[in-house]
Amino acid sequence: MARRHGWELPAHTFQVVAITVFFLLSVAFYAFFAPFLGKDIYEYVAIGIYSFLAFGVFILYVRCTAIDPADPGILIEADKTSAYRSHNGTDL
Repeated sequence: MARRHGWELPAHTFQVVAITVFFLLSVAFYAFFAPFLGKDIYEYVAIGIYSFLAFGVFILYVRCTAIDPADPGILIEADKTSAYRSHNGTDL
């Protein structure tokens, strides 16, 4: 079965693991790292930069998962492909 994009079910195991680890690491940053940076300004700057980058990574993940990586000819039915037909009128 050819998949047209990464959002088609069933999701691949590595896909589920990757997004779970990403969210766990994001939560860990906000819960365990950012609050202990010392001064408030360091916390605000780190949270601002990390939030921007994490949101950007998430948007790119969604966009890249929605892209069809396959060759356009894969989903064409075999009888509709003229490149693989016999040119002398006989079938293969």
